[in-house]
Amino acid sequence: MYLHDLKFRECDAQGCGYYKAPRGSRTHNGRDLAASIGTPIQLGFSATVVKLGWAYLDPKKSQLRYIAFKIGVYYCRVFYINPTVSVGDSIKPTDTIGHTLNLGEFYTGITEHTHVEFYKLIDNKKSEHSKRNFSYCDPDLTLEILKT
Repeated sequence: MYLHDLKFRECDAQGCGYYKAPRGSRTHNGRDLAASIGTPIQLGFSATVVKLGWAYLDPKKSQLRYIAFKIGVYYCRVFYINPTVSVGDSIKPTDTIGHTLNLGEFYTGITEHTHVEFYKLIDNKKSEHSKRNFSYCDPDLTLEILKT
């Protein structure tokens, strides 16, 4: 299923899935898109895989992965997905990048979903994935731009 065709995750027992939703002392830096466990995910735009990572340092949540992509001036991370791609792969809009994972195993009452965030680098000379080297972009607007 294309990211832009998934419905937004509404509020549930674990919080709300909208961009900038409160998360204790921080805000939610992406958009949660509702998807059943095992849903095949397609980006809907061309990109290059730049990183496969882990969403959390907690070993109990080690299966919760993310995939990072470069799309022109943007970077995109898609979380809670079992990747079917590798670093360096060029992704076409229709390619399946992975399948959604079971979040209910870790969070009681949560709506199953994938988390998507977009960002731009602040300084091209620093590490791409340094937490202090990027600014987040509104994922709703970015998805609209990229799907055209």
